[in-house]
Amino acid sequence: MGNIEQNMDEQWHSESLQQARNMTQIELAEESGQDLVTWIGEHANDFGKLVSENPSILERLAANETHNEALEEVKKEIYH
Repeated sequence: MGNIEQNMDEQWHSESLQQARNMTQIELAEESGQDLVTWIGEHANDFGKLVSENPSILERLAANETHNEALEEVKKEIYH
């Protein structure tokens, strides 16, 4: 694979993980009944810490096959 293709794959992967991160936070806010700004104010630090300590969780959130299981794990961790 050439450098251009590799860079494009890495960029796509990074964007995919960022999208999974953003969409998960929106999904959690909607499920909680809070508006996004309130949810982020209350839970973004915990969510950020979780994905920093366990980066594979974003991979699992991004994949359709493992999204729901990973989402439940996130809920357990941040709403303990």
